[in-house]
Amino acid sequence: NTNSITVSPFSTSVYTVLGANGICNATASTQVIVYSNPSISVVPSATNICSGQTASLLCNGASNYTLLPGSLTGSLLIVNPTVLTQYSITGSSSFGCISMAIQQISVSAVPSVSAAASTSVVCPTKSVQLVASGATTYFWSPGFSTSASFTTIPTNNVTYTLTGQTGI
Repeated sequence: NTNSITVSPFSTSVYTVLGANGICNATASTQVIVYSNPSISVVPSATNICSGQTASLLCNGASNYTLLPGSLTGSLLIVNPTVLTQYSITGSSSFGCISMAIQQISVSAVPSVSAAASTSVVCPTKSVQLVASGATTYFWSPGFSTSASFTTIPTNNVTYTLTGQTGI
């Protein structure tokens, strides 16, 4: 019995109003179109990175994206967190409908790896022991050993490279 009402339809709906002046009646209809919220997805390049690395977040399902914290926009978002960070990605459709997705990226410290040799100078056919510390897993090259320590007999001047990794 009023000249205006507020509606909140869940789907596209047609509303009809009947008006009367005491003698005559008339009807009018209007359609309210309801668009759905976008169904967004976020695909991270990694969910756990080492300190100093970046991760990319590829967003799908909406027209526009905004990332918080950071205020980045676009469908490919490059983040460089320094600590465990939870990102909120808001996606909006061309009709202004919005949805949100959450993506967490954790950050691990880079290990402080060190390598030591039992001696830095050896005679031919003599062995040298190489020892690693500071990480969880190791890879020696050349030698291709994955042990924290190994013994080798170098045949010429050689530099051994140690790669260490912690369990991220």
